[in-house]
Amino acid sequence: MTGIFRALYPLLRLASLSIIAAVLIHPLAVRSQSLITINSSCSLANAIRSANQDRAFGDCTAGSGADTIILNGDIALSAELPPITSDITIDGGNYIISGENKFRVFDHHSGHLIITALAISNGIADDGGGIQTSANLTLTNVAVFDNTATNNGGGISCIGCTLDIKESLIFSNFVTSPDRGCGNGGGISFFHHHTAAIESSAIFSNSACGIGGGINFALSSGTLSIANTTIFDNIVEGIFSHGDNPPVTLEHVTITGNGNAGIAGGDFILKNSIVAGNDGVDCYYTVSFTQDSVNSIVREIGDCSSKINFLESDPMLAELPVSYPPVFPLLEGSPAIGAGDAAVCAAHPLDQLGFPRPATGCDLGAYNASTHDLSG
Repeated sequence: MTGIFRALYPLLRLASLSIIAAVLIHPLAVRSQSLITINSSCSLANAIRSANQDRAFGDCTAGSGADTIILNGDIALSAELPPITSDITIDGGNYIISGENKFRVFDHHSGHLIITALAISNGIADDGGGIQTSANLTLTNVAVFDNTATNNGGGISCIGCTLDIKESLIFSNFVTSPDRGCGNGGGISFFHHHTAAIESSAIFSNSACGIGGGINFALSSGTLSIANTTIFDNIVEGIFSHGDNPPVTLEHVTITGNGNAGIAGGDFILKNSIVAGNDGVDCYYTVSFTQDSVNSIVREIGDCSSKINFLESDPMLAELPVSYPPVFPLLEGSPAIGAGDAAVCAAHPLDQLGFPRPATGCDLGAYNASTHDLSG
């Protein structure tokens, strides 16, 4: 699978943006009609204008239909970028774009925006410090970190969007609202979105002074599904889903070490997942589990509805490995080992790290401990 988990996580503690960018190693398969390369005479802003309007700005190549913008170095924004309004792929080239704590990085109004192999950092805005989107957004091998919002969505704000996140990291984003009360969704804020899927990713160390430190899922008729993902160390709550939303589906997800609660709010479908070891309780504020839920561990139920086909025992999660990616291994003797529902195991043949997961008798959570060892 991806080098982002095997190579990036040990380097996060070094706080070097250039090092973080260098290990985002997935190249892009070109899909567009025009290639627009950023260089000394073609700025990112003019490249976006060229792609949006299918004509040349500055010394950039004119766009033509769906375009690919190729980065060839780190970018520190000195002004706000123009909104994205057409089908654009951004090949990050393992580089970083910084908002310099002055500007939002991407404002996505329309068209399908695909971003790959890019780090997005130090953006700031009312909503979506890193990215604000109201259209169709796909992120693959992207790190969104150290962004700030003063209203909602420290890392990403999705308002009426369709969002697909794969093999990415959303971490250390913040919502701080000193003048307007507390905002929500430290990592990601969803509001009136259409559909969203998060797979083989990690959402961690985000914070919001309101609700949903990791994810806030609000006022939406669309679905949110998360698979093969670890959600930890977010304040407050890993996921907050508002009561009128469709159920949030979690398959092979590990939620641990979050402040206040692991999950809170509305309805959830848990399959082969672990919600345990969160501060306070693991489940909080009238969460209910649908009949589709199977074979999961929710250790501290709090004031939520009764569990369906759940284990209440300690999943025996090991400490987060220092030199490995953000997954929590299972200790020997864990009741999560081999306890997976066979149909869910087969639906996700690879775990969060891309290692094989047995079709029957797989482990609960994002990481399949019985098929590989992180101790070496």
